Amino acid sequence: MTITEYCGRLKVLTDTLRDVGAPISDPDLVVSLLSGLNDKFANCVTTISAACPRMTFRQARSFLLREEIWMHTRAQKAAATALLSSSCSIGTSPATPTAGSAPPPSPSVPQAGGQPSGGNYDYA
Repeated sequence: MTITEYCGRLKVLTDTLRDVGAPISDPDLVVSLLSGLNDKFANCVTTISAACPRMTFRQARSFLLREEIWMHTRAQKAAATALLSSSCSIGTSPATPTAGSAPPPSPSVPQAGGQPSGGNYDYA
């Protein structure tokens, strides 16, 4: 259930209670809102509860909606990164030697004294 759906249900219940003569105060509605959140929003409970001045129901709902959007965006980025990572590991790059192939020869680099490395040179 999304935050919009959850807050909508709470609002309907609150309006129903008000209609039968048992209104819920805004601070109590915020407490009810926080009490029904799942663990994904655990960090928000502390933030909303500790806000000074206290958040109204509308402010708490807006805060949770922004958090929900942020979580959704972060999940999309993680999925895209995982997809990119898995597609890169499936193919091999041209610079990566394939199994069973010999590594490319290293270039001759002149050493001190002007002799290239890697060769057997007999100057005697």
